[in-house]
Amino acid sequence: MYTKYHVSLKHKLDYTDTASLSVWMEPYRQPVLVNLNFELRQHEQIAATGKLENCVFSLQRQRPLRLSAIGFPDGVPEDVPNSIPDFVRLDRSTEGMEERYRRTVRMSDLDKSNHMTNLRYIDMYLDAYDSTFWKAFEPRAMEISFLSQCREEAELTVLSRAENDAIYLAAVHADGSPASMAMFSQSC
Repeated sequence: MYTKYHVSLKHKLDYTDTASLSVWMEPYRQPVLVNLNFELRQHEQIAATGKLENCVFSLQRQRPLRLSAIGFPDGVPEDVPNSIPDFVRLDRSTEGMEERYRRTVRMSDLDKSNHMTNLRYIDMYLDAYDSTFWKAFEPRAMEISFLSQCREEAELTVLSRAENDAIYLAAVHADGSPASMAMFSQSC
C-alpha cells in the first residue's frame, strides 16, 4: 500500500519511442515503511524521477505488516546513489483553503482492500480546476500524502490554496479530518 508519492517531471516524453524505468529501494529505517525510488529515462536523459513510500498491508487483518514478516526477493537493487529529493512535509492544516467541490466515494473508486484507490485521489485533485487552468499552470512536480482511508459512500470535500508557484489541495472527511493532502508545483 502506498502512503506517499512524489514525482518530478524533467521533460516531456516522446510517446512513440521506448523509455526505460529503473527502480530501487532505499535502505529501510522503519519496521513498517519503505521507500522506492525511480527514474524514467528516454534517449539517456532523465524524463522523470520519483519516490514512493509504501508498506505491506494485510488484507485479512486490515492493517500494515512489519517488513520482517515477508521475505524480499534476492537481487532487489538497494541504496543507488541519486539526486531524488526527500518528501516535502505537507502541512496538514486546511486553514486558508477554499472549497472546490464535494465528492462521494463510489464502488468504482475502490481497490482490493475496499478503500479508495490512490489514483482516484489524483483524478479528484485534478478535477478541482478545469483544463484551461492546468494547461496554463503546467505542474512539474506533484506530491501526495494519504492520511486516512476513504470507504464507499464517504463524503469528501476538496479544498485548495494557491501559494507562490504551487497549488496545495486537501480532501477532508465530513468531520473535517484530512484524508489526503497534495501539492502540485511548477518547479521540480
